[in-house]
Amino acid sequence: MAVEPTVSAKGFPDTEPHGIYAHPLICWGSVIGGTMVAITIGAALNILGVAIGATAINPFAPASDHAPTWTIGGGLWVIFSSLVAIQIGAYIATRMAR
Repeated sequence: MAVEPTVSAKGFPDTEPHGIYAHPLICWGSVIGGTMVAITIGAALNILGVAIGATAINPFAPASDHAPTWTIGGGLWVIFSSLVAIQIGAYIATRMAR
């Protein structure tokens, strides 16, 4: 089946057939690169959160009433670090795409 060029509204020949893309829609190299960046940044931010939490808690003190606060704070940190990592990974993936 041959694709015939059509004429555009301005009278010039339209050489690009409609419905066929000139480049692939997904660049897998950029997807994998953005995923690796997101995993690396997420791991680094989670390790930073563990380090901050470990320095802030005294292991020799008896259990205190601040445990629910630390639990909520840790959960919020994990959510925040995951969202930041995903945003940066997505930015890198879109910039690497053609």
